[in-house]
This record gives sequence, structure tokens and C-alpha cells, in this order.
Amino acid sequence: MMSALSSTTPSGELSDRVVATLRTAVPALWGTVVAWLLARLVGVLPPDVADPLAAALGSDVVVALVVAVFIAAWYAVWRWAEPHVPAWLVRVVLGSARTPAYAPVTPDGAVVITTLTPTQRTDLAVLRSALDEGDPARTALDRVLQ
Repeated sequence: MMSALSSTTPSGELSDRVVATLRTAVPALWGTVVAWLLARLVGVLPPDVADPLAAALGSDVVVALVVAVFIAAWYAVWRWAEPHVPAWLVRVVLGSARTPAYAPVTPDGAVVITTLTPTQRTDLAVLRSALDEGDPARTALDRVLQ
């Protein structure tokens, strides 16, 4: 059975967890780099623009906010552009050309199990057999194992 922390699936693809992490971290890195580069450009702006901008960016809170805005903008722009650019470019700017797949969730917040490996099916059958006949968990497992 594969661990939830495995980095690849049995087919050799990156796991959804790794894809989700990459698609969070890589845009954050790019957004941070873009914000840093723009901060460096302040030195080439005319003083009447550069001075107020430098004063505004003198606060750590404002700098953090600006970086967060650039990260969000980077992600939003590239998610919009994603269907229109080659997969290799999406991998560079978003970390993966594949979006992670998430299990469906019921209105009450329960995750819907869509597939089980043979080992998982066997483990659940063993668990089911250990439960009392009237136990609601056994009834739930009956539905899962159908």
C-alpha cells in the first residue's frame, strides 16, 4: 500500500500531494522574485516617484502585503494563461502541468472514497468482520466494499 506521503504514484507520476505542493511553492517563489525585482527597479525611477514608493515599502507589513499580492497575481495570471501555453512553460511557472485531483466531498464534509486498492479492500473487510452486526460502522463499510 502506498503511503499518503509518497512522492510518486504506481505509474511513476507525481502524487497529488506533491503536485499541490509544487503548484503552491513555485508560484510563491516566482511572485517573490518578481516583487524583489520590482523593488530593485525603485532605484531607476524618478525621485518624485521613487521616494514615496520607498517610504511606503519601508514597513515590513507593507512589503509582506506587496509580496503576497504579487504571488496571488502571478498565480491568477498563469492559471488563466495555462490552457493557452505549452505544458513545459506551465511546469516552469506553476511547478507542474497537472492540477492535483481531490476526492469528492459530501455536503456534510465527508470524503467520498472513489477507488480502493486490493490491499485496502482486504484491510477494510478484516475491519468489518471485527465489528458487531448492528454497528453503524459495519453498515458503512458494507457500502464502501460493494
